[in-house]
Amino acid sequence: MSVSGPFGWLRADAGDIPAPPELLPGGSWKVKVPVHGVAPGVTLAATVPLTPLTPLTPLTPLLTDASGSTTPLKAVRATAHGWAVPWTLLLVVLLIAAVVGAFLLVRRNRACGRLREDARVGGRRAAPARTGAAGQLTGAGGPARRSPVAAVPGRGGRRR
Repeated sequence: MSVSGPFGWLRADAGDIPAPPELLPGGSWKVKVPVHGVAPGVTLAATVPLTPLTPLTPLTPLLTDASGSTTPLKAVRATAHGWAVPWTLLLVVLLIAAVVGAFLLVRRNRACGRLREDARVGGRRAAPARTGAAGQLTGAGGPARRSPVAAVPGRGGRRR
């Protein structure tokens, strides 16, 4: 018996298995065999080959039918599939994805913030000057106000 990962990689053999009892046609024998050293390969395949032997012909198993003719018995091979999730690898991949996602999110937010700030600052400078009804100089929507405190660059327009 052997267990292998995807594409037959990461193969691990079970070693010696106890001999089965004599079985009649259609009979079955359930046995549990520990397989050590199996690497988690997401999907695993366990393969069990069975070669029938008879006490009279241990090297060449033969089947005698009702007419008296003998034919050799064919070997049987069964395969079962199961899952073995590599949890450590999965956690590492999720951690890397979270770090890359956080990096891209921060970078996008910074770029959007710069575009908003450029639009805000550019919009204030590009507003045409007009005069109000009283002859006052107005900017974009109200009387022009001049602050004695200059804006600090890179602080989103906050004043000191």
